[in-house]
Amino acid sequence: MQALQAERDSAAAELRVARADRAVAERNVAKTRITAPFDGAVVERFAQVGTLAAAGTPLLRMVASEGLEVEASVQAADAAGFAAASGHVFEHAGEEYPVTLLRMVGVVDRTARTQVARLGFDGLAAPVGSAGTLRWEAPGQRLPPDLLVLREGTHGFFVVDADVARFVPVPEAQPGRAFQVELAPDTRVIVRGQQALEDGDPVREAARDEEPGVGSGDAPAADAGETRPADATGGGAGD
Repeated sequence: MQALQAERDSAAAELRVARADRAVAERNVAKTRITAPFDGAVVERFAQVGTLAAAGTPLLRMVASEGLEVEASVQAADAAGFAAASGHVFEHAGEEYPVTLLRMVGVVDRTARTQVARLGFDGLAAPVGSAGTLRWEAPGQRLPPDLLVLREGTHGFFVVDADVARFVPVPEAQPGRAFQVELAPDTRVIVRGQQALEDGDPVREAARDEEPGVGSGDAPAADAGETRPADATGGGAGD
């Protein structure tokens, strides 16, 4: 009688072990079915059918088909102005897509000195993966980068003051980028021949189609014009 009881207990234990093994197998089988956490499209596959992959191994890269965002690299020096600006537009393949700033990543790339901005489309979105240009309307006055010159280690630009050139330093300006200024509306900014000028050189107004010539005192002549704010342009987006 005791032998039969022992055999029954052993069979019951083996049954419990078998049921546990089956439950583990069912969970493992369930894990072989990959379900997307959102609607979208697969843009890259890292594993093939039949490949053995441990838990946590990346298998696919997906892009959501809704809630698309534009990612742009903005110069750290322009980040505050970019956040306060309006009229953000993403340009791609000749089309313009209005966007709204969602957030600025609070980390500066130490090499490129840029910050990442993320923007959402206001209406129709550009195709996923599109690269283009981000434009925005910055507050205040900005001058185009071609007016920037370097004098005694400081960047700046020239204006006309009583028929002579006056150098206006802009220490924070960066070559190749529009820079912010504060000028009176009637300020005349020198827009041609500024590379050869020095502070105090005499200048004269020249016609738009006239080549830079020689002013009084054998100093280079330069055009003088009104202040002209320039649209700020951001980095590539949509990568």
